[in-house]
Amino acid sequence: MRQETVTIEGPRDFELDRDRDHPLTYTITWPDILPAPGLALVIGGCGGDGETSEGRSRNTREYITANCGLAAVTVDYHCIQTRTWNGGSIDINAKEHYALIGMAAVAGLPLQNATDIGALTTALGKSGNAVAAYAKIKPGRGEYQNFGVLQAMDHLAVVGHLIAQGGAFDTTQIFALGGSHGGYIAHMIAKMAPGVLAGIVDNSGYTQPPISYLGFGARAEYAANYNGVTLMCHVEGAWSYDHRLDRNFYDRNRDLIRDIAYPRHLKIMADAADGAAMAVSMVNCAKDEITPPEEKQRLADRLNSIGVRTRLQIVQAEDIDGVLFKEYAHSLALSFKRLFVRDFAWLREANGHGNGRWGGMVEYPCIDVGYRFSLTHREPYVVGEVLELF
Repeated sequence: MRQETVTIEGPRDFELDRDRDHPLTYTITWPDILPAPGLALVIGGCGGDGETSEGRSRNTREYITANCGLAAVTVDYHCIQTRTWNGGSIDINAKEHYALIGMAAVAGLPLQNATDIGALTTALGKSGNAVAAYAKIKPGRGEYQNFGVLQAMDHLAVVGHLIAQGGAFDTTQIFALGGSHGGYIAHMIAKMAPGVLAGIVDNSGYTQPPISYLGFGARAEYAANYNGVTLMCHVEGAWSYDHRLDRNFYDRNRDLIRDIAYPRHLKIMADAADGAAMAVSMVNCAKDEITPPEEKQRLADRLNSIGVRTRLQIVQAEDIDGVLFKEYAHSLALSFKRLFVRDFAWLREANGHGNGRWGGMVEYPCIDVGYRFSLTHREPYVVGEVLELF
């Protein structure tokens, strides 16, 4: 096997009219025999500790390459650094800082310097009281949570670059493997570029953006322990609900383009596939608040209804085997590599294949604007546009 890390130009954020501050980097594992019989996109989410680490990603890529013969790639996509263990940083604003000072005063804690947030939270954490506050996670590299669109475009930019370099793999056999947010990105890739993917292996990907993941509301994206204090965290996002005339207002148009189960868009995606026959295999915990199983069942039914051969395994408590499925919770703490090898066999049996072509355009009408995605033959290989419908 051979590892290669490549840096290319990344797509710009066309929705918010923002350029990128950093180039796009990907790492690929090539099999010894080329051309490879296909390509696997290994898409880490933003959840489990180490899920997006290069060590774990490399292990998954090498396992897939050794067992399936495919080239396997991971993309350091926009805003992947959203946890403290992979580059994100905690930011407690002044309002929450004052609330913590008040809690310390009520508890009668001696504080030499209340402005020292580390000392303050450490003292509160040792007080024996249950203390919670809200905090932002500032993503690494100064990025922000666009959510889904730019991240899927990053993966398409990498596929376009690999094809432009000679495509040392079967371009009709491109697969996307993702867990949680990574599973969601896999479906967004298929939506933006109908006909490119031969198959998707999705572990617990949501069908719509969870509102808490967009940085809104009182419900946190996740809870973090900070010196014994529970921080209810949101990743710093780019969207707002403040005013409808704001360029970054998150309206129904923004939401619909990010909805991978919207029937009208699924029909457009299927019609634009141009000879491809994508297959989709999904697993989901039977008890999952982030990705409710009934939503995944609805997605599976809709995909099957438009001719995308789809199967869904709802994992019950008795299915937890400690090998493939390890926890009865969101994402199942499963083995990514074992899941792909298992489901890759089914994707092949289902005759999943892309059309092998790069180029073309697809448009998705929403409410009063539409979205257009075009695959091009020069960097960044994918371009997005917002179109006025009226």
